[in-house]
Amino acid sequence: MNSLKVTIEEYLLKRKRNKFLKQLNQVSVSPLKKLHAEDYVSFSHIGLNGDIIYSIPTMLSISNGKRIRLYLDVTQKTMYTSKMNHYNKDKILTPKSVDFIKPLILSKPQFEV
Repeated sequence: MNSLKVTIEEYLLKRKRNKFLKQLNQVSVSPLKKLHAEDYVSFSHIGLNGDIIYSIPTMLSISNGKRIRLYLDVTQKTMYTSKMNHYNKDKILTPKSVDFIKPLILSKPQFEV
């Protein structure tokens, strides 16, 4: 009986993972814009505000002292279902959430949003 329970749990986990991967494949990633200035490094981010905050140290490290142009894409649809009641509704990132995080990002002199 115990081995049957493990099998059912494995099946449900595999089904959940396949559903996630199917939704992930539907997300389009916008290409980074090429810049002519050598003193800039460009990053594009479509994550939630917390993801953006946690990526700031990495962007600062990669930029190696150069100015950073950060493109925040507000066109990406969310992978959350309507049952999840997420505050951004059907978008991953919204103009309102960008306005909310903008002062924090711009407090670092290297950043340009």
